[in-house]
Amino acid sequence: MPELRRRWRTLVLANHPDKLTHLALGELETARSAAAFSSAMAAFEAVDAFYAEHFAQKQNAAPRADT
Repeated sequence: MPELRRRWRTLVLANHPDKLTHLALGELETARSAAAFSSAMAAFEAVDAFYAEHFAQKQNAAPRADT
């Protein structure tokens, strides 16, 4: 997961709308960057939700040491 987060962060920072406002990009490049940013955010949220659910189920299934 750390490698995924590092690559996701690199992609998001390269395409973040706030980071690109000072550049004189055309409408097409701005739209491509916005689409890449949105896709990266949606993909990471889906993966993060999967991991959160998977590890929550794993923790619930693990035997407790205090019982």
